[in-house]
Amino acid sequence: IEARSGVVTIDSSIFDEGYSGSGAAIYVGSSAVVTIDNSLFANNIATNEGAIAVESGAQLTLTNTDFVFNTSDGRAGALYIEGGSTVDIVGGSFTDNMTPGEGGAIAMMGGTLTLHGTGFSDNTAQSGGDIYAINGGNFLTIDQATFDSSSATNAGGALYLEDVDTTITGSEFQGCSGTTGGGIYLSGSSTLLVDGATFINNNATNGDGGALYFEGDAIPGGLTITATVFAGNIAQGSGGAAWIAGATDARFDDNAIIGNQGGTGG
Repeated sequence: IEARSGVVTIDSSIFDEGYSGSGAAIYVGSSAVVTIDNSLFANNIATNEGAIAVESGAQLTLTNTDFVFNTSDGRAGALYIEGGSTVDIVGGSFTDNMTPGEGGAIAMMGGTLTLHGTGFSDNTAQSGGDIYAINGGNFLTIDQATFDSSSATNAGGALYLEDVDTTITGSEFQGCSGTTGGGIYLSGSSTLLVDGATFINNNATNGDGGALYFEGDAIPGGLTITATVFAGNIAQGSGGAAWIAGATDARFDDNAIIGNQGGTGG
């Protein structure tokens, strides 16, 4: 399906074994408003980007929709988001999606992405096993989500974020791995607020930051972490729980940091 404009609603549908350059199942054009409920995207193959591709200016809402075994030869195994678009995801899951590039489940080149109660597991990529987000003007909000056992052959086992403003509340990162930043990798003019999250058994397999790697610019309040648990995370380099560098303005309040391991700074 290619939705170039207008309002499109899709409910209780299955998209299986689609094939295309961008948007192997659905391409959402810049003037389209698309809502997808209670649906499944499985085994779709994109040569460039995503089972769903969202063009700049478009709006997409996904509710209780699952993405399984989707692949892309370029980036974004399941969902590709261009700058200037708005995507809201409630519930649903992303499982076993992959790309040799960036963003095993989702690649975001700008725009606004909101996740609530969504599950990510066993997605793989070069960077950002679950989500890869870059470029200024990105806004990423994650609430009550789970990230389990996803991996990156480079950085950011679950999330790779560069020049992105991110808020994470009540979410769990468990068993994710990347060479650097086993759970989350952040750099550039990024800001990160984490509240009430857990990071358990994540692994930086050949670098720093078992759960979190943050190398940010001098932004007031650039990194704030509250009421969060770091337990059993491992870095083969330094910072079993977290590695922080650059001109970052960081604040930690009311956290529990238990049994993490690193070459220096467990």
